[in-house]
Amino acid sequence: MEEKTCCSEEKESTCCGEEKDCGSHSEEMMELAHQAWEDLMMDKMKVHYEAQKGESMDKVAKISVEACSEFWKHKIAGNEEGINAVMTKLEEDLNKTFKE
Repeated sequence: MEEKTCCSEEKESTCCGEEKDCGSHSEEMMELAHQAWEDLMMDKMKVHYEAQKGESMDKVAKISVEACSEFWKHKIAGNEEGINAVMTKLEEDLNKTFKE
């Protein structure tokens, strides 16, 4: 029995050990074109978010990263009270930042 290869005449084939319906080259290219459009649109949206919300998002990111570092210090130490305090402070800090 001849082993099927990816995108051979049969629609189902074995690609990297997985059963896959490869379809036609045009279907594959259309799928890639759709994906490229989505990726480009997301990149363009990121530019606008950065311009409109970048400064406040930077504040939220900084607060979140600092809280995460503290969280893991307490988590590693098995300090549930410390974890709860970090989460409470994070919620307060985020609420304050969102109101600015």
